[in-house]
Amino acid sequence: MLRTVRVPVAALIVSGKERGKVRPYAIEWEGKRYRVERLGFYHSYRKGTRKIHVFSVSTATLDMRLEVDSETFECFLTEISDGLAD
Repeated sequence: MLRTVRVPVAALIVSGKERGKVRPYAIEWEGKRYRVERLGFYHSYRKGTRKIHVFSVSTATLDMRLEVDSETFECFLTEISDGLAD
């Protein structure tokens, strides 16, 4: 089931050797830590003067959409799916 939400989460973001290459490594939500196994897509957009980075990620049990504010480093889950039909 796909749920649209907007909940703050803790996320571990790692950077690579290349400048500007970052990706989420783990997300902590509702007391559980989810290791990111696959990055589906990435894009960014501007919200006023802020740049918001959007990651579509898969864990062992869930698919999630994570938004990260590059100015404040706040992280929000905006979509969660367990892959099952509604």
